[in-house]
Amino acid sequence: MELKRYWEDICEKLIINNPYGPVRGTGPLLFGGFSFRPLKDGALWGNFLDGFFYLPRYLLTKADGETYLTVNGGEEEAVPEWVNRFSEEAEGSGLAEMFPDESCFGAGAYPAKGTELQPERWKEHVGKAISLLKEGYGEKVVLAREMKVACEGGIDAGMVLANLFRSQTANYLFLLENGGEAFIGASPERLARKDGERIFSECVAGSAPRGKDPQEDERIGRELLSDEKNLQEHRFVVEMITGAMARYCRDLRVPEQPVILNNPDIKHLYTPVAGILREDGAFFDVLRSLHPTPALGGTPRDVALELIGRLELFERGLYGAPIGWVDHRMDGEFAVGIRSALIRGNEARLFAGCGIVKDSEAEKEFAETRVKFRPMLRALCGKTWDDGGMFDERE
Repeated sequence: MELKRYWEDICEKLIINNPYGPVRGTGPLLFGGFSFRPLKDGALWGNFLDGFFYLPRYLLTKADGETYLTVNGGEEEAVPEWVNRFSEEAEGSGLAEMFPDESCFGAGAYPAKGTELQPERWKEHVGKAISLLKEGYGEKVVLAREMKVACEGGIDAGMVLANLFRSQTANYLFLLENGGEAFIGASPERLARKDGERIFSECVAGSAPRGKDPQEDERIGRELLSDEKNLQEHRFVVEMITGAMARYCRDLRVPEQPVILNNPDIKHLYTPVAGILREDGAFFDVLRSLHPTPALGGTPRDVALELIGRLELFERGLYGAPIGWVDHRMDGEFAVGIRSALIRGNEARLFAGCGIVKDSEAEKEFAETRVKFRPMLRALCGKTWDDGGMFDERE
């Protein structure tokens, strides 16, 4: 993996002045994301192409109630005054206080019009996938689709991030910007976290919408825990992640049964996986062996990726790919780039997918993707299909 060699080469030359000792999330950190797979034309992904990583000049970290500022640069480099002011304001405050008091759906990004891109063709391709799976051509494939949201005025990615922060508190929030474009999201799924010799992953697969009241929500959760289609999807992910981590880890710990992971619009089956890295294990190697999990690709992996290439109607780029950071100790954390959007000017492309197995139904899978669009729709313009008035067009 070229990025691994590149980062190791940089880390060998670092001179670090840190009077506070090792604090997770401080010091030189490489941020970014890989492409889901190599792009063929890359037209959609513009400035991100086959992935995007950067070493920030200034990094503000909040850890265990303390605030730290990392400056990456020359030894005599002066810190701009705005950095000092910002770090002083952030000291001792909660992260919520660093965002506006109210959600900012106005902010040049509302009103908006949503357009579902090729929905009927996507359903046809889901039907083709189901037929192939019934014939024994693989066990599961994940097919994603797009929608477009056009806003009046430019979209302020910072305001979208603030809205996500207030509405998606249990998820991994991410924002990558380059050349006027932004990839942003709120992922419920950790791919891998390394902390010293310990490494963690999560199996998140199998889903259902949230209930309208606590009683309905509890009933839906019980049904999800006993639904064979969703349990099968989840088993694929648990088996793959456990097998991939076993190549690099000892003392693997995997619960026998999943539990429910609740998010504002959707609930998932969830199983954590933890282990201890062997001496020859490396964080980048684990990431490479895990991506893509059956939750984002399918199983068997090669067959699923071939089907995605044939049946999906766009190139995934950063969607569904590892998004995160790694430090100079090779510790770090990567989530999966789902519940996400690509922002360019006054337009956002939103992405959502679902796992297709031989017992799937195209209309139900289509409805599931609509649920998965909701977090980004709300963050962009404060509306979803439930609110009406902006989702009449299709192309």
